[in-house]
Amino acid sequence: MIEEVEKEIIEILKENLKEIRSVGTIRPDFKKDNLQAILPAISFENTEFKTEDLGIGFSSGAKKEGQHDKFSGVGKTTEFKLSKKPLKPLAIVECPPGTGKREIDDYTVDYEKGIINFRIPPEKGKDISIKYFINKSAAETKGLKLNLKYNLCIWAANEQERNKITMDVLKTLLTFTDVLSSKGIILRTIGGKNIEDDKIKDVFGKNIECNIETEIYVEIPYEIIKKIEIKEEIK
Repeated sequence: MIEEVEKEIIEILKENLKEIRSVGTIRPDFKKDNLQAILPAISFENTEFKTEDLGIGFSSGAKKEGQHDKFSGVGKTTEFKLSKKPLKPLAIVECPPGTGKREIDDYTVDYEKGIINFRIPPEKGKDISIKYFINKSAAETKGLKLNLKYNLCIWAANEQERNKITMDVLKTLLTFTDVLSSKGIILRTIGGKNIEDDKIKDVFGKNIECNIETEIYVEIPYEIIKKIEIKEEIK
């Protein structure tokens, strides 16, 4: 999720600040002789993150999930084994793709065994496309809130350029706050300061401190939960 957050913000900066030569998560190598090829640049550097348990653990209930199986006719075989146990009825059966087939008239299905049986063997070399739904196991959903801290560093060849880009960055982030929020990324700028580093010569830097909040969720199938509970009981 951290990588997804960084990608979203970096893409926004790239698209809206065309004069910036480089935007990434790694600080440029200022030891290179040709600074003109590097500057101006932006580095979006993650410095710290904290997690907070959202305390959510609820059943998402049984769900339907789509499945698509493909076979190739051999001229004699009428019976084909589906990869999963299907829900009734099958959604779409085509042979060849684009030519729909009807249950009862063209084929029968043993839903318990997951077997489809065509009344007439599909011709050799003709593709068979079968789309259907399967039961997705109920699961427990757990989540974490991520609190991320970033240094958004602006690098330029002179002080005037650095300050201009800093304001352009702030305006861009402000413009796209709602867009990021709609994707579950809450970004706040909390301040900034000049970067004073004697090791970096002929480069003017400014750091904008950013706080970002986002959430991640995982679904744990009940089968896994039951296995864990059984192991704990054995101990």
